[in-house]
Amino acid sequence: MDTDVTRPEDQARSLARILREEGLAEMEVEMGDQRFRLRRRREPDLLPAPRLTGDDVEQALEALEGLAITSTRVGVVHLRDPQLGTTPAPVGATVEEGQVLAWVQTMGVHQEVRAPRAGRVLEALVAEGDPVEYGQVLLVLQGGN
Repeated sequence: MDTDVTRPEDQARSLARILREEGLAEMEVEMGDQRFRLRRRREPDLLPAPRLTGDDVEQALEALEGLAITSTRVGVVHLRDPQLGTTPAPVGATVEEGQVLAWVQTMGVHQEVRAPRAGRVLEALVAEGDPVEYGQVLLVLQGGN
């Protein structure tokens, strides 16, 4: 079997296979003077996730005594530190008031999302690299009234 991949279609298929096999969400490739980025589509859920209204979220949070941590901008959410690669606030972690929970990247700039109070991260409603909208709930923080 010939492993030399020279046609653009074959190169694209090979790179897509690498994305899938390695479990990568995105990769940037440079070939000669060409540079491009490949991004894997998220796998569709078997059942579509229900879209909650603001009232639904507030009622659910009241029942859990939780606090919705929302995005203050449109961008891409990062739950891992962009420089260190660590996750400062995984689900179940206890956090302090003012601690960085996530980052929202807009036009190449990472804006911190901080805890408004101490508590425990109850749930993450987004995944690393998800696009987010202004006001979208990112995390649920519980306790620490």
